[in-house]
Amino acid sequence: MPDHGVDLAVDLYRMLVAAKDDLPSVSAVYGDVIAKYGQARSGLDSVMTRPDHFGGDALGPVHAAWVELHGAAAKFMTDTQSSLNDTAAALAKAVEMYSSNDRAAADQLHKLIAERGEPTPGR
Repeated sequence: MPDHGVDLAVDLYRMLVAAKDDLPSVSAVYGDVIAKYGQARSGLDSVMTRPDHFGGDALGPVHAAWVELHGAAAKFMTDTQSSLNDTAAALAKAVEMYSSNDRAAADQLHKLIAERGEPTPGR
């Protein structure tokens, strides 16, 4: 990665695309999956309820393990989404800081944004 001037602007634009489009787009997919995954948990108790004549817990021997696995997977997805959002924010801040310290890079970055458009999710 070039460290100053016009050449730096191309890399800054790529970082801006990652910060404002790529990572937020992936994060949104995680958000959709998290919402649907949560809905899958809502009917679990009724699905795993078993008749009394089997004895033992009414929810069966697998229920507790499934709930634990579901919780672990949900936490993994939520943590990943949070990490994607934090990384996007850090990249955007880095672009801002580089631009504020290098006028030539900032000017060229603004030209690239004008030519290629402001990066946004799904663009």
